[in-house]
Amino acid sequence: MFTQELFGKRLREFRTHKQLTQKDVATRIGVSVQALYKWENGNCLPDVYHLKLLSQVLRVSADQLLADDNIQEERIVESIRIGAAVL
Repeated sequence: MFTQELFGKRLREFRTHKQLTQKDVATRIGVSVQALYKWENGNCLPDVYHLKLLSQVLRVSADQLLADDNIQEERIVESIRIGAAVL
């Protein structure tokens, strides 16, 4: 299940992987260091605008930041076409 804490953990991991400080990221997206700290600690979530900026600065998709580790994606194929046959 997606939680604010999981989002914060992912945000911190992506930030540290890019070797950026909280101040670096906060400055680039136009928020305070305290706001970034709150996001990383799971106290709150960024709005959509700042989520987009975070994904651009960290060079990851918003989906990667919002992903839920517990979701198992099921790939369902409704039909397969082989030549003229549809299965």
